[in-house]
Amino acid sequence: MHDILLRLGQTLFGLICCQCLFFSISAHASSWEKDPDYLSGIESQNNHQYDKARARFQNASENGNGLADFSLARMYELGNGVPASQQTACEYFRKAAMREIPFAQQKFGHCLQHNQWANLKNTTLDPSFNLPSTWYIKSANNGLHSAWCDYGQLFNDTKWQPNDIQTTLKYCTAAAKQSALPAQIVLGDIYSAHGAKYFDADQANFWYTQAANAGSAIASYRLALLLKAYSHNPEVGAKLRQQSLHWMHVSATKGYPPAYHPLALYSWEKLMLNEGNASELLAQSYVWNQLALKQIPSDSASKLQTYINQEMPPEWKPDLDKKVANFVSIEARTIF
Repeated sequence: MHDILLRLGQTLFGLICCQCLFFSISAHASSWEKDPDYLSGIESQNNHQYDKARARFQNASENGNGLADFSLARMYELGNGVPASQQTACEYFRKAAMREIPFAQQKFGHCLQHNQWANLKNTTLDPSFNLPSTWYIKSANNGLHSAWCDYGQLFNDTKWQPNDIQTTLKYCTAAAKQSALPAQIVLGDIYSAHGAKYFDADQANFWYTQAANAGSAIASYRLALLLKAYSHNPEVGAKLRQQSLHWMHVSATKGYPPAYHPLALYSWEKLMLNEGNASELLAQSYVWNQLALKQIPSDSASKLQTYINQEMPPEWKPDLDKKVANFVSIEARTIF
């Protein structure tokens, strides 16, 4: 089975390289998009009427609508109006995947890879059904390029394929060249791993930058960390620190919580070094550190808050707390 899938993967990999793949969804998708129940579900979901949305999606799903299956899966995955349940989400991803929804095929592959599907040991199924590689290849063959990198990552120290980082790099590079942001981030992670055989700071910088420029908050954050790690170089340190600050700010303003505390620290350090407008830097330190304490509390953030409170005029607090509350109240962002 492994040999068959590997040969199939190698064949389809060639199709990517010659750009012969086209994004395709089930031929039923056009009618699914016009399904009254599905449309009503989307409208209700947009209005945060989740009970009504779930009922409409459920009706559409029972009538074979794969897009409704995918919408239900996302509701359970995110806990939107229902108790979050990865197993239930995976069951709906499975239904949508079998109805040829490429994103669902990729998601169901993730479910299988991480043992999150309740029926994983169902022996009545074709054995290949239970292999994540089957669904990653299906998804990629339907035009979702990032699924090629998922397939390639099965060769990077997992139980699913022999360990072969070269194969991982081959498939992820092919996907990344098709502008698949997750693949670009994976390449950045591989090349930025200090001490690893394939460590290459320039390649890591290149791929993180590609994804960051395309709008990825995660890539912006990791690029900022990479640049900061090399900012001690006396020849280019100041330039790298400035670039690192820029990308950390980009990541934080996109709503990526891990960037909040580092950005607060950046602002505080600049304040201590008298680099910039002191009032603005102090206010920025407070706002970003408060967000960090709300989202990812840590001893470091608590300690920094003590220092900030000692410096900040008490009369600033009400207005700055409003800024924090307004930022938190913004509708949940999709972080990628």
